[in-house]
Amino acid sequence: MPSATLAGMGAGLFVKLFSNGLRKMPLMREPWEHVLLMGAGAMAANAYVEYEVKIEQEVKDMMASHHGSKFNGVQR
Repeated sequence: MPSATLAGMGAGLFVKLFSNGLRKMPLMREPWEHVLLMGAGAMAANAYVEYEVKIEQEVKDMMASHHGSKFNGVQR
């Protein structure tokens, strides 16, 4: 989870720096926006990781519930 947080913070910082660079503005103009986007990026990355874990668990549960059925998802 810490790696997702750092990756999200890095992505948020990159978005703001890239945006300022495209507009030919000083890169560190309005630093509160950098902090805001870093926080938003961290939240988005953590939400993605939690969603991925939830979906993986749901798939495992579905596979376990259909384990006894005749068709198990693999057809050859």
